[in-house]
Order: sequence, then structure tokens, then C-alpha cells
Amino acid sequence: MPTAPTVAVYCRISKDPSRLEIGVNRQREDCVALANDLWPQCEVRLFIDNDVSAADPAVARPQWLAMLDALRGGEVDEIVAYDQSRLTRQPIEWEQLLVILGRRGSARCRPSARASGMSPRGEGEW
Repeated sequence: MPTAPTVAVYCRISKDPSRLEIGVNRQREDCVALANDLWPQCEVRLFIDNDVSAADPAVARPQWLAMLDALRGGEVDEIVAYDQSRLTRQPIEWEQLLVILGRRGSARCRPSARASGMSPRGEGEW
């Protein structure tokens, strides 16, 4: 019997000057629920960049980079994000993600109305 996957949940809000984390908490709740719906009994690993822009290539996003490293290293099997714009707004970062997913076996993603799950095993398309 295959083991339950480890799912990376990536949450990001560009601006949260008060640091209340309301937006990323909403994303986290929806994404964790989707991960559990898609992959029952999965292990969820959170990667949260709060108050961090993805539009400016000069801005470092430590949790985005940590998620990519975890995906590259086989520590996570799937990715879930609230929306594709939460992942990145930089074409080069999309290319990097697709290369990593392709090396893992697929560059296809699964969209959802509120949150999106991405699978390097080819379960769905985006």
C-alpha cells in the first residue's frame, strides 16, 4: 500500500504591515482542507511568506525557496496554493518550478475554485 504523500502548502500575502496574518491564515485553512480532500491522511508542511511581494524580483522569499528545495529533495510530493498568483508573479520562477516538477515526473497542476493543488505525479492539469 502506498504511503500518504507529504503536501507543501504555500501561502503568501504581499502586504501585511500590521503583521496580523489574516490573509495567510485564510489561505492556510483553505489549502490544508483541499490537501486533506485530495490526499486523505497526507502530511502537510507549511511554507508561509507573509508581507512578502512576489512581483519584485529583488525581494527574497525564504519560504518559497525552502519549498522548492523540499520539492527538489523529495521531501514533499505535492504542492497546494490558494491561487497561482500566490506562488509567484515572475515568469522565471514559474519556469524553475516547472523544471523541478518535470524532473519529478510531471509539470501539470490541478486547479480548484478556492485553492490549487499541484502534483509532480501528473494528477490533473493547469
